[in-house]
Amino acid sequence: MARRRLWVLAATALAGLLAVGTADAGTGTGTGSAGGATTTTRTVKVGDDTEAWYQVLPIGICSTPLGCPPPLPLPVPGPDTIYPAGTLHVGAALGVEISRTYLRPALYSLPADATLTDAVATIPIDSDIKAGTIDAGSADIQACLVTAPVTDGVQGSLEDPPAVDCNVKSKVTTTVSGDALTVDLAPLIAAWHAGKPDSGFALVPVLGSLGNLAVWQLALNGRMAGAPHISYEVTYTVPAAPAVTPTSAAPVPVASTAAVGPPQAIPPAVAAVVPPAAPAPVLAEPQPVAQVTSTTGFKYSAVFLMPLAFLFALAFLGRTFTRDATPRGTADGELKRRN
Repeated sequence: MARRRLWVLAATALAGLLAVGTADAGTGTGTGSAGGATTTTRTVKVGDDTEAWYQVLPIGICSTPLGCPPPLPLPVPGPDTIYPAGTLHVGAALGVEISRTYLRPALYSLPADATLTDAVATIPIDSDIKAGTIDAGSADIQACLVTAPVTDGVQGSLEDPPAVDCNVKSKVTTTVSGDALTVDLAPLIAAWHAGKPDSGFALVPVLGSLGNLAVWQLALNGRMAGAPHISYEVTYTVPAAPAVTPTSAAPVPVASTAAVGPPQAIPPAVAAVVPPAAPAPVLAEPQPVAQVTSTTGFKYSAVFLMPLAFLFALAFLGRTFTRDATPRGTADGELKRRN
């Protein structure tokens, strides 16, 4: 008995240790891609939805006390006739800004639950001097945050350009081949997340240094037919889909399993309770006129009297047709009269 009690106590202690270990393993959280990841990162390429450029004068025409001048009665050659259609421009002359370009990526093409994390803009350069490019090697450009709405499609307007905030900016670099500008929009994206207006960015010259006294201007490919377009490589995150585990599967209803599987046999106890089907009604068959059996004899024995009755009928008819037809009373009176 003492040995048996020791075995029982040892088994109980082992079961308790296993239960505690199982509970500790179930409450742990994974830190890998299956357990800790809550978002999925994706990268796509999009275009832009806003393109505009302005000519910048040392003193804004509309900012003077006279306000914006009325339109001239005669057409005056402007940038839309000097430069090829669909080009954008940014430049400076002797340390004074003469043109700037406004761009805004088409972020509306991202999923509704996407969170923008990074973007890099690639802006092709039209190096032809007829397009407006002058001394491209001296260009020094920065991308500044736009703080006012921009009208799409503006081509070289002399009106005051939309306001920008160059305290939030990103350096603009030229590719090794020199055929495009690249802009890392990470600082601008951080400002958008912080509540700044998402009106895009502006390419403006970097001014204020003695090295920027040259005269330069870049012509950029906008919505030009047959030319490389402006593109953005956008990185964003979306909520990750929940991992499907075998334990999270919904239980299959018993009714649906019974419907899919083969029909089950009825148990004997249930089959005994089912009442038997009512027998079909039996129609009465016509009885035969005569039926001879070896045990009960002929059912209609009076048929054998028919020949005897027929003989009596013949005798009666013979007697009737051979006897004298004179009435008996008349014959007797006639006989007496003769006597």
